[in-house]
Amino acid sequence: MTKRYIFTFLFIFLVSIFFNSCKLFKSNTKVPFEMENASNQPNINVPKEQTLPAQAIDLLAKEVDYQWISTRIKAEIGGEDDQQKATIFLVNRKDSLIYINISKFGIEGARAVITKDSVKYMNRLEMTYYVGDYSIFYKMFGVHLNFDMLQSLIIATDFKNFDNSFNIAEQDNIIEFSSLHRKHRKDKIFLSQRILFSKTQSKITKNEIEDGRSMQKMTVQYTDFQEVDGQSFPLNWNILVPGANLKAIFTNESFRVNVPGPTSIRIPDRYKPINFNLNE
Repeated sequence: MTKRYIFTFLFIFLVSIFFNSCKLFKSNTKVPFEMENASNQPNINVPKEQTLPAQAIDLLAKEVDYQWISTRIKAEIGGEDDQQKATIFLVNRKDSLIYINISKFGIEGARAVITKDSVKYMNRLEMTYYVGDYSIFYKMFGVHLNFDMLQSLIIATDFKNFDNSFNIAEQDNIIEFSSLHRKHRKDKIFLSQRILFSKTQSKITKNEIEDGRSMQKMTVQYTDFQEVDGQSFPLNWNILVPGANLKAIFTNESFRVNVPGPTSIRIPDRYKPINFNLNE
């Protein structure tokens, strides 16, 4: 990974966590490595002939009841031979806003505020910024995404406003939901998706996603959950993007619910619009 772009990459990775291409990495022809610290849930092959009642969809669609989340995250991101470490302070006001502050070695590198229809980001080290909508991620990676999808990945819930035409099956404590062509009801987004849902945790423990246009694949596994006020939140996210030889491990170190956090950033006048030319 080009070290110059570590803070920009961390921000983009959190925001456009889907199907990132290899633009941020050196060319690498190695076979992608296996994810470490895998989920305690087995990587099962659920028999497709088995069917479940409709209430399985209700379990998957259950929302988490909170107003605010704030957490400090230890992040390790990179390829097999190049791991970068950073600390992320993340605040989520439900269905409204995500605030991100990224630092390395105790030095703040970047901040971002993401809302339903806008993205505001600044890189303190390079004194650059971006203010605009989500189209920047489509222009860079050919990926459509929205706020709800990002929030769902943070709290380990299903994506909102997608159809629920799943193949559903069950084995032991795990329910598998799979769809080869899952469409968003409003936006022009479609995915191939396989979800493993733990009945014990009442949470998604593994989410395998393939972008319908770029065909890039990503797996997110959640390990360990914390219950606060009767709600369950993931403490660890393990992310694998084989096409980019990318592994990321996010570990929550301090987790608070319904404690308001920062909601805005101020971009100094001397900062220049960011140039996302990652070929340098």
